[in-house]
Amino acid sequence: MRISIAQQQGAEQSIAGLLHRHRYTTECVQTTQDVLDWAQSGEWDCLVLDDRLGGLDPVRRLRANRCSLPILLLTGSTDARSRVRALDAGADDCFSRPFYPDELVARVRALTRRQGEFVPDQLAAGDLLLDRRSFRLCCRDRWVRLGNREFQLIELLARHQGQFLSTEQLMDQIWGCSSGAEISVVWTNISYLRRRLKQIGSSARIILSRGRGYLLECP
Repeated sequence: MRISIAQQQGAEQSIAGLLHRHRYTTECVQTTQDVLDWAQSGEWDCLVLDDRLGGLDPVRRLRANRCSLPILLLTGSTDARSRVRALDAGADDCFSRPFYPDELVARVRALTRRQGEFVPDQLAAGDLLLDRRSFRLCCRDRWVRLGNREFQLIELLARHQGQFLSTEQLMDQIWGCSSGAEISVVWTNISYLRRRLKQIGSSARIILSRGRGYLLECP
């Protein structure tokens, strides 16, 4: 699942980190125009929008443009009338700051379920099996447990079999454009995953094509 987070600069990373720990891919934006562009791109499953970024205006504009992306609005108000206005403007849910982290994740999960998309606990790619519940990468009777970033990386490559993904795409979709991480973390984790594939005896390979990016080849 891919979640777009729209907050003032610096404030969004706590939510991004929280959602990453629950195996969501996130993208952080800090301007109203970016909200409109990203939300209408068709690439996202939910928008978490802070009302300090344009109030209800982005919500109204998205709905006026017939954007059906689920919107969870974060607000500093606990007043019932403010929540009613947010829902009437087109938000699917309204959540007050400060919030309990597990409840935020549960609300995002509920909104993405409404899209009717079933996300299985396991993903197969060639002789590989990725288990989202345990973070295990399996090949027949051999397996290894991966860290969160490594699992997100192999999952992203597996979901795009036959398609090259650039280093920048991997960086943005897993670490986030505002994470502050160096792009070398992608190379480090690719090297780590290649060793893990050999360790479990998989025939799958992560191929690098200069100028195109990385591809998971599953014979």
